[in-house]
Amino acid sequence: MIRHVAMMRFTESTTTADVEALAAALRRLPDVIPEIVAYTCGTDLGLTQGACDFVVVADFATQADYRTYAEHPDHVTASATFVKPILDDLHRVQFEF
Repeated sequence: MIRHVAMMRFTESTTTADVEALAAALRRLPDVIPEIVAYTCGTDLGLTQGACDFVVVADFATQADYRTYAEHPDHVTASATFVKPILDDLHRVQFEF
């Protein structure tokens, strides 16, 4: 299994509505990308200083399935429309488990 983790920090001008729209767009992806085995995302609870603002955790059976997700038009559109306009910093990792 491949696990993809993306941790984001948003710009200071990001609104709650921006984050809600992002979350809604991302949560639709498992319905349109069958290669996704498991998918969750959410906002940081603010329990630790310096934490990122938002995280995506997604599981895939194979590396090829992850690549399909990464290049899928719905993922690319969600990223361009909802992530990039509010993104200040992004950290990603993919690993086998």
